[in-house]
Amino acid sequence: MRIRPSDVGFSHDSISHRFSCGRLVTATLEELRSGQIDVSIIPQMFVSQVDGCWFAYTGNRRLWVFRELENEGYLHEIEVQVTSSKLAKKRFTTTNMGASVRVRWPEDVRQNSVQTSKYHEYCFFEDEHVQHYYMATPGHSKCVSLNHDESGYFSLFNGKDGLSWQHFHIPDGLSDSISLEAETGNDPTLVACGSGGRYFVQFKKGNCWYSRCGNSFDNALGCKTLEAIAFAPAGVYWLRYVDGSTLWQRLPRSLDDLLEDTELEVKYVAISPTGAWFVRFLDQTVQYSGLPQLSKYLIDAHAARGRMLVQLDFGANDDFVIIVHGPD
Repeated sequence: MRIRPSDVGFSHDSISHRFSCGRLVTATLEELRSGQIDVSIIPQMFVSQVDGCWFAYTGNRRLWVFRELENEGYLHEIEVQVTSSKLAKKRFTTTNMGASVRVRWPEDVRQNSVQTSKYHEYCFFEDEHVQHYYMATPGHSKCVSLNHDESGYFSLFNGKDGLSWQHFHIPDGLSDSISLEAETGNDPTLVACGSGGRYFVQFKKGNCWYSRCGNSFDNALGCKTLEAIAFAPAGVYWLRYVDGSTLWQRLPRSLDDLLEDTELEVKYVAISPTGAWFVRFLDQTVQYSGLPQLSKYLIDAHAARGRMLVQLDFGANDDFVIIVHGPD
C-alpha cells in the first residue's frame, strides 16, 4: 500500500537515535537527502490500524526518517506492508495519538546533528513589499512557487507550530481553492504558478485544483499523484509523478533535447517566464541555461560549499527563490 508518512502515526512515544544495527538515524536521513541511497532500498515497514487510523506496527525509526523527508519535500508517499495483527498495549505507548515522537539523543549526537547541516534560503523580488513579506516568513519553505505575471509567491513552510502557508499576489483561483479546502482541513502539499493566471495545487487528501490548461494537461494528470511540476508560457509544462516517471510538453528546445537524451532520472525542473531553465537529477548533479546572473552565482557558490539545491523557482521580473541544504 502507498501512503503519505504523515498519514501514519508513531506507535511509540520515543525512539532510539540509532537503528538496531547501530547506525544513526540521522546518517540514513542525510544519505537519502543527498541522493547517495534511494528510499526503495529501505526495508518496508508494517502498519496496523487502531480505531480506523494507521500506525507503525514496526519501523518507528524509519517512519521518523520518512516524516523528515516528507516535511522537507523530498518524498510524498512510501510503500508499506499492511498487517492485521493488533498492536499490543505495551507497544502502543504514544501519548499524542502518533502525531510526533521524541528521539532519545545523547547530547553530543544531538548537537552534532544540529550543526552538520541546515537550510539556507535566498530570494530576489523586484517589488520590495513582496521581498519584505517573503523574508518575514518563519521557518524554511518546503514548497515555493512564484507568480509569472507579477511579483508574488506561495510558500508552504515548516514553522514552530508545524506546517503552514503564506501567499502574496497569486492568481485568484489559486487563492480561492486553497481557502475552500482549508475549511475542511485539507492542506496544500504542492503548488505551481504559470503565466496568464495558470495554476495547479495538490492537497493532502490527494485531490487537486487547477486552471484550464488544455486537454493535454488534463490527460497528463489522469488519476496520478504529482511529486513535482513546472509551468512556462504557451502551455508548457513538466510533470514528475510519485512513481518517478515524467511527462512534458513543448519545453524550450535545449531543455527538451536534454531530457530526451539523458539517461539520468530527473528529480526537479524549473522554467522561467523568459525560457531560462534549471534541472536537478536524482544523483544531485545539475544543469541550467539562461539563468539570471545573480541566481547562477548563488547556485555555483552553494555547490562549491557542498550544499544541495532543494528548490529553485522563477517568477516575473527575474524574481527567484533558491533553497539549499548543507553545511553552515
